[in-house]
Amino acid sequence: MPDQREVLLDLDKVDLYGWETHKSAQTIAALVRGINAGDEFKPVPVQKRNDKEYDLAPNSDIDQGFGRHNRALAHYICGVPLRIVITN
Repeated sequence: MPDQREVLLDLDKVDLYGWETHKSAQTIAALVRGINAGDEFKPVPVQKRNDKEYDLAPNSDIDQGFGRHNRALAHYICGVPLRIVITN
């Protein structure tokens, strides 16, 4: 199993690729409110391409893929680094 390291990803300094079929404006708005209130969320599993590029990890057992894109977008909107786990 690869070493899974939890780090903070500054989405203003790197590119994060990937998408999910379900995105919800209501979910993103709720996440933005939570981030602004100081709530913490599960880390988003990603695969590292290089120091400047990452991909949402497919089929991760960390969160089964639920809400990764929504969480990333909400953190980007708030200007708050995204907590991630590098899976490769």
